[in-house]
This record gives sequence, C-alpha cells and structure tokens, in this order.
Amino acid sequence: MRCSVANVTNLLAECFYKLHARNSTEAVAKAVEHGLIQFALIASVLSGIGADAQEQLRTRIQHRPTIRTLRTRNNREGIV
Repeated sequence: MRCSVANVTNLLAECFYKLHARNSTEAVAKAVEHGLIQFALIASVLSGIGADAQEQLRTRIQHRPTIRTLRTRNNREGIV
C-alpha cells in the first residue's frame, strides 16, 4: 500500500482510541463485539497466513508500469 510507518502508526493509534483498546488483540475483540468486523473475515485472513504468504504478497505488489514510467523508458532517444 506504500504507506509510511508514521501514517500507519497514527491510524492504529486512532483506531485504538476510538475502540478504547490498549493493543491490537483488544481492538479486534472490541471490533467484533460491536459488529464492525465479522469472525469469518478474521478467520479467512488468518488462514491465508502461512509459509507461502511472502510469495503471495510479492505477486500482489507487482503492478503494471505507469504512463510516467513508459515515457521515461521511451525518452532515451530524446522523444517526449
């Protein structure tokens, strides 16, 4: 997602504050309790974590080149 560490830290702190939670486990428990997330969603996310999770993440991160990237690559001869 290309978020900075500070951005993620601030968003987590805001979630903890709004849920009155001290840590991630408590935040998830309170979110389930209030119906903000469902147990089936948590189970499906956790079941996807395994030895091949890193490989799955690598394939998701790869993306198509943007127009800017293509222009940069084609600009070797001075064509704009």
